[in-house]
Amino acid sequence: MGEKVSAAAAESHRTVNPLLCGGLPERVTVFGRSVAVRWSHRDVLRIFSMVGDPDVPPAVKGSLGVRMFFCEDVFNLAAESGASDPEEEITDAMVSFISGGRAGKEAAPGGPAPLFDFGYDAELIYGAFVSAYGIDLGERELHWWKFLALFRSLPAETEFMRVLAIRSGEAPPSADGEERARLRRLRARFALPVRGTAEERARAIGRAVTF
Repeated sequence: MGEKVSAAAAESHRTVNPLLCGGLPERVTVFGRSVAVRWSHRDVLRIFSMVGDPDVPPAVKGSLGVRMFFCEDVFNLAAESGASDPEEEITDAMVSFISGGRAGKEAAPGGPAPLFDFGYDAELIYGAFVSAYGIDLGERELHWWKFLALFRSLPAETEFMRVLAIRSGEAPPSADGEERARLRRLRARFALPVRGTAEERARAIGRAVTF
């Protein structure tokens, strides 16, 4: 009985988050195969940048993102496996890794608007990592899961988190007309640009220059 209990306890300890005990994943399993992935924060941010690029045709973004993430051709693996829904398996593997190992689903259409954009807010995020952790993201390469854990833990005192608070905040019921107007001006100043046309991108660049 004691041996069974000990074995069960040992098995449960294998699930400790690798952030705490090392061994962060550099491979994922798809179609019964362990496949190497591009695991650094730079690799994942490049994928986000491509997905948000209005000059990349929407029809190719999905397949291009897959090729940017996996180190081998998983489309060939899918064909060899005969999987009934290969797209779902590939997407699940990518989402699981990019979410930091958290089981999650994509945001439903019509949900709340995003509060940040890795591209548009790059300067603020860079500054936040330097001030909070002394990490220069341009010089150091972090595993994506490490980057994500630090990103989610940025202190409220950083300028980036203050901007997020402005974007998400609503005027308290006690606020007078002047205070509400001030908050509206701040939200307009720090609002994310609407991606799309060249004119919209030009306005976004102008806003960034006068930040």
